[in-house]
Amino acid sequence: AAAGAVFVYFGRAQSFQLDGLDADDADLKLIGQKPGDAFGTCVCVGDVDGDEVAELIVSAHKVDAVGAPDAGAVYVFRGPIAGGANLPAQAAHVKLTGSALVAGDEFGTGLEVGDLDGDGVGDLLVGAPKHDAPGQLDAGCTYFFRGGASLASRNADQADHAIDGVVAGDRLGARIACGDVDGDGTIDLVLGASGVDVQGPVMRHDAGRVYVLRGAAGMVATNAGQAPIVIDGVGAGDRFGEAVCVADLDGDGVADIAASAPFEDSGETDSGTVYVFRGGAGLASGDANLAQVRLVGIANSGPIGMALRAGDFDGDAIADLLVGAPEATGLATRDGVVFVFRGGAALVTASVAQAHAVLHGEGELLEGFGSAISALDLDGDGFADLAGASPRWSGVGRIQAWRGGVAAIGGPMYAIDADVTVNGTVLGARFGEVLARGQ
Repeated sequence: AAAGAVFVYFGRAQSFQLDGLDADDADLKLIGQKPGDAFGTCVCVGDVDGDEVAELIVSAHKVDAVGAPDAGAVYVFRGPIAGGANLPAQAAHVKLTGSALVAGDEFGTGLEVGDLDGDGVGDLLVGAPKHDAPGQLDAGCTYFFRGGASLASRNADQADHAIDGVVAGDRLGARIACGDVDGDGTIDLVLGASGVDVQGPVMRHDAGRVYVLRGAAGMVATNAGQAPIVIDGVGAGDRFGEAVCVADLDGDGVADIAASAPFEDSGETDSGTVYVFRGGAGLASGDANLAQVRLVGIANSGPIGMALRAGDFDGDAIADLLVGAPEATGLATRDGVVFVFRGGAALVTASVAQAHAVLHGEGELLEGFGSAISALDLDGDGFADLAGASPRWSGVGRIQAWRGGVAAIGGPMYAIDADVTVNGTVLGARFGEVLARGQ
């Protein structure tokens, strides 16, 4: 297996000069240390050292520590970062690793930046979903590393705080999101744990669960079961919490939570549902049926919500929602699609057949379009642009992006109309499997 790599393309002001490039044209390439590391498992951008310049943060969940295969690691490359070079993982300014002498935690499977302690500097949240809590195999753990000038290399045992999963198989930490979902002015932590078995009159295996921990107070909890808000999946096997996204989708100034249950039997077996829970004082524990909005899969949509992202694509100052369905049959069998739902009053319970726009890849059999999606302003015009990746396209992978704008988003949007296309070059590399944005 390859070591993994991250390709960085700098935005071009007021133009889509990225079109027609390939992996070899990247402005910057970051390279994993050794085969099998899976460098690039997650990528995010944020200022975690407090100098007002964002860092590039990359995880590699298969990195081996001494005596601990697949312990995992996270690399922090301090900004600003100049282009025109290849940087090895060893050049990172900070390296965080999984627990000492503990194999298989896969630290770095989940990764997010958010200012949870309210000091104005981003903090690092790192998930290790295969971490064994006391007596609980693969319960998972989410680690909190406080940002600032003191952020330095260390292992997970030296994290500033850790939150364990509740029981075996929960795999807490695979999905992490941050935002102010209760409207109190502090950033909250939202954790998806799609492996949770929900107790009840009938055990719902793998129903899934989403935990909400409030701001700095959430950094007191040592177990996810102490979260003040717990939302359960509805049915066995739904895997609620497989993807989570936090954004103000209704325009009321408070962030909302979108969480998917991709294997819920909605339109047909395993067609999936995306639930939207409005933020604010009314956000409460219960099950997913408490959601104010449900976006429901249909026949041939495949499991919807394997990826979720938000951004303001139409310029109305309200976030819109991207829903990835990489197994959907769009133009070819399981080629994948991305559904676009406008935010605000337009975001109501609907099937994906009523999506405001549908993005298509090349229509190649099993290309997996929508495995990774992103909302990023590539041309600096103030509108978020829509990007989707097909990591299996032609065996090498491809990324496509469409320009956002007031009138740009609507109906079917095909690859031939994409404003940007960037192709992979190495067979089996799965170029585009992870997408991230930042400045």
